[in-house]
Amino acid sequence: MTPRTSTRLLASACCALALGFAAGCNHRTVDEATLEGGSAGQSKATSRSAVKITDGEILGVLSTVNQGEVKAGELARERSSTPAVDEFAQHMIDAHSQAQGKVLAVSGLEPSASGVSRALEEQDRAEMAKLQTLQGAEFDRAYAESQAKMHQQVLDTIDSTLLKQASSPEVKSLLETLRPQVAEHLTHAQQLESAGAPAGAGAP
Repeated sequence: MTPRTSTRLLASACCALALGFAAGCNHRTVDEATLEGGSAGQSKATSRSAVKITDGEILGVLSTVNQGEVKAGELARERSSTPAVDEFAQHMIDAHSQAQGKVLAVSGLEPSASGVSRALEEQDRAEMAKLQTLQGAEFDRAYAESQAKMHQQVLDTIDSTLLKQASSPEVKSLLETLRPQVAEHLTHAQQLESAGAPAGAGAP
């Protein structure tokens, strides 16, 4: 074999290796794109069930809930037409203000935003925008319905995500303390929702 022939064979082998490497890279990129597409196609429920959340983000969720409940309670105090709704609204203001104090007192952690807290905040804004258009008995019915829905959602979030992923003993203890309160608020809101506003109570 002449030196020129050996050089040609070596060049051919190098080209073959290079093409094989490029083909392998292209195949891997296609696989990654396919996986990314599959992830993007998952249902929202599946995405939520697989969500990862840190202790700081858990505190952020609780903080978002507390602030939203205080704002809604203050609006209800202004517009409520029945003593039962007014009393419930004041209880929400007091309870969630105290809960917020506990959230901010957790040592070494600050509330931080996450997809969960942002979704709750967006929903809270939508509920408030709706309530601000109502008055009297119509407001009372909508407020009770909103409170039942929001507390059910918060309770489900605590059970399905927050308690399972809390790693700090202090954060987990806080969740275990607040959960019964959220459940009690849910029961009270459902009772208000079932009772409805008394006939003729307030002006719509």
